[in-house]
Amino acid sequence: MQDRQATYQGFGDATAMAFELVMTPLIFAVAGFGLDRLFGTTPIFLILFSAFAVVGLSIKTFYTYKAAMDREEKAKPWTKSRP
Repeated sequence: MQDRQATYQGFGDATAMAFELVMTPLIFAVAGFGLDRLFGTTPIFLILFSAFAVVGLSIKTFYTYKAAMDREEKAKPWTKSRP
């Protein structure tokens, strides 16, 4: 039962991350597109906002992954100090 619960938790986390990775740049791109139309500029804001979202998500994903791996490593037997 606990294995199944962990599997479902993993699927839920992966789905949430996938949704975040798709929707965040899309929302920023739409906001940039709106500003470009408002100010009559070329797609400068669209490109800048999209790039900002992708870079921000990349940094967030890297540090989230690093923290999760550090937590996993601390639980391993080879990292425990000997008495």
